[in-house]
Amino acid sequence: MRQRRFFSPAKCWQSDRIILEGEQIHHVFHVLRLRKGDTAVCFDETGRCAQTRIFHIDSVSGILEIVSLLPANQSSGARLTLAQAVVKSQRMDMIIQKTAELGVDSLIPFFSQNTVVELGTERQDTKRQRWRKIAVESAKQCGRNTVMEIGEFASADTLACGLKSYDLAILGCPCAKPLDISRLIASADNVIVIIGPEGGFTDREISAFTVASNCVPWRFSNTVLRAETAALSAIAIIQYALITCRQDV
Repeated sequence: MRQRRFFSPAKCWQSDRIILEGEQIHHVFHVLRLRKGDTAVCFDETGRCAQTRIFHIDSVSGILEIVSLLPANQSSGARLTLAQAVVKSQRMDMIIQKTAELGVDSLIPFFSQNTVVELGTERQDTKRQRWRKIAVESAKQCGRNTVMEIGEFASADTLACGLKSYDLAILGCPCAKPLDISRLIASADNVIVIIGPEGGFTDREISAFTVASNCVPWRFSNTVLRAETAALSAIAIIQYALITCRQDV
């Protein structure tokens, strides 16, 4: 039987107990109908994971006893960030869900000149809260013990200026040459992948990104992909390359 998995932020972990709150209580008490004595796995955003037993549960509060700490998920060997130009709502939700399952550590939503979605500050905050919930649910579902971070919204120019903080920046670009991605990422510990909006990047944006000496344009398909297809394809290819090129490390 598959283990039930729940998320509780690090602030709710004590030496021998974990406090459940909010939506997790609803899931445990009303959906799964678990009661005192039932067991579950609980994890936080830092990668900590524990086998637990329910000590107390009702419709408003829950306490889990820590039975034992569990080993962390095996890492692919590099921290992976996805910078995704904001796309329409359902497509963006899917990108968050699936790239969280694929092991992306952090996602930066950004606005490109061809971005068709307009979000004011209040809607940006609402979107980030929604996307974080999606990331938590994806982690629970896929067995991951960390939660993908959802970064602040950025502009393409701001993103371009920050590329120097990464070992390697990979720019998804259908007009670029195909590259041996395994060779590129073999020694990179902090990688960012940049995927554009539905209308693609402008020439000026491509120039702004590639001014950074660590930014490499990369074509990974012979067809022009939708933004969500491009994001999932690029991350899957890179994660596989990371696993295979570092399996003996």
